[in-house]
Amino acid sequence: AGGGDHAQSERAGAGDDDISVADAGFVGIYGGGGQDVLQLDGEFDLDLTAFTSQSINGIEEIDLDNDLANTLALDFTNVLDIGESIDRIIGEANTLVVSGDANDTLVMLGSWTERITQPTAATSAGYTVYDSNDSEASVVVQNSITIQNGMIN
Repeated sequence: AGGGDHAQSERAGAGDDDISVADAGFVGIYGGGGQDVLQLDGEFDLDLTAFTSQSINGIEEIDLDNDLANTLALDFTNVLDIGESIDRIIGEANTLVVSGDANDTLVMLGSWTERITQPTAATSAGYTVYDSNDSEASVVVQNSITIQNGMIN
């Protein structure tokens, strides 16, 4: 499935899907079964906390890697609401993968801790796992992304 400017709603089917959005002007994304990736194709900030519960669902990875500066903000409830499948890197439920490049920033709202014993699959792929101190949610973040705690600008 592909997006475009001001994608109002995207619904993918079963299987692994890449859903592209050019801006944050969408109202709903549903990835369906399988390993589904939400790809940001423009330079914009995406604050997941601004979306209602279940308006983004069935997404196991958010990919910011587009050579543009993107900021993604999330909290543990977003991680628990978004994914439906086991993540592709460490094979755990309640986990969101965030990929990107050195231009990108992840704002993690709430209380998060870098996992003391990192899974080999994560470190060998260039990712670090962070666990929510408030829930069973985890985020697997590509090491090139800048991580901040606090509110999105």
